[in-house]
Amino acid sequence: MLKMKKILSFCLVLLLVVTAFRGLSITVEAVSTTFTYNVTVTNVDNNYIDSDIYHVAPGTDVTFEVYITNNTGKSLYDSSTVSNIADGDIYHKTVNMAAQPTYIMIPIQLEDTSVSPLKSVTVRIYIVWDGVAPAPSGGSNSSSSEEKSDDIKPHTHSYYWEDTVEATENTDGEIVYRCECGDILYRVPKSAYYVFNKNTMDKIKNAKQGETVKIETSKWISFHKMVMQALADRPDVTLEVSFLDGEYKGNRVSFTIPAGTDTMALVDDNGYSGFLYLAGQFGLISN
Repeated sequence: MLKMKKILSFCLVLLLVVTAFRGLSITVEAVSTTFTYNVTVTNVDNNYIDSDIYHVAPGTDVTFEVYITNNTGKSLYDSSTVSNIADGDIYHKTVNMAAQPTYIMIPIQLEDTSVSPLKSVTVRIYIVWDGVAPAPSGGSNSSSSEEKSDDIKPHTHSYYWEDTVEATENTDGEIVYRCECGDILYRVPKSAYYVFNKNTMDKIKNAKQGETVKIETSKWISFHKMVMQALADRPDVTLEVSFLDGEYKGNRVSFTIPAGTDTMALVDDNGYSGFLYLAGQFGLISN
């Protein structure tokens, strides 16, 4: 009888413990980290400034506090945030990103508006997710060597960033982190969409007074806000856009943004303007 009472008491305690745990709400907070990155820009000649590689654990939310010192002697312009950076200024930019796999490249475009044609400098920040081995098809980590000769003597690798494939408006490019011996540690893609938007922005900024800039694409169906800002800066310019209404397929159609349009009012909350939306505002023409 005593043994039975002990068993019943144990079961009662176990039931209370299970009930208590069921009533608990357990919240697991995402891992996050913040980096501070300081860089000084001394010249603007379509060049790049590359960071060291930042290593973080997979699943980490990353924030960069970027401080750019303008020592070029000229005024610069960040088209992604529509910010002017005077000579001698320290420009602060916060860049946030949710956890993603493989690698991330963050281009910060600074435009030198005092020369024509426009030149630029791009600050690139690289992140590697430790322990993640992506597929070789893109953004890959490779400790094997390309173009490595059998007679290379043992040495300590000294890696540097190199642009191996230039991005075009239709195809992504690639940057590799390589040693002179041929060993490639990381591969990072370069965005074709970014090139498309930058080329469009440059055509608008370099247009003659009252000119109509004509853009034709068979791949893209939206503009980044940098294009809308370029039109806002050049209210005398008209933009004519020809595209496929089904992105990579479909009918060729066009629309025209008249000179003097309040283009920044056409940018959505994410910083983009879709072509079909713009066509709905200004009229869609079948070509």
